[in-house]
Amino acid sequence: MLLPLPAAEVRRMSLKNHLALAVLCAGRGTIEQLATLLNVVFVTHFLCDCGPDDITPYTAAEDVLNRCTRRAERGEPLTPDASEATPLERVIAIHDAQLASVPVHRYLGA
Repeated sequence: MLLPLPAAEVRRMSLKNHLALAVLCAGRGTIEQLATLLNVVFVTHFLCDCGPDDITPYTAAEDVLNRCTRRAERGEPLTPDASEATPLERVIAIHDAQLASVPVHRYLGA
């Protein structure tokens, strides 16, 4: 169980996450992309070795996704603006680094 995630699985998950953000930013996103990105935010936070003062990237990304959700509830496009995409990009980059090195048991626990 101390083994890393299989490389093919890491690539698949990373691609899924990056595509979800790209589709959302392109204005073609649905609730499925929002759900994928929300999952990334929470799993990344659970995998981090950060203290309560270091959760800013995760709360910022969650706030963006909540704003997108509220827009969808009003019948508006889900599309984040350029400044809203930045926190999501940051969390995806953190998660990519985690996926490259996290043991299987830690990923499953998160």
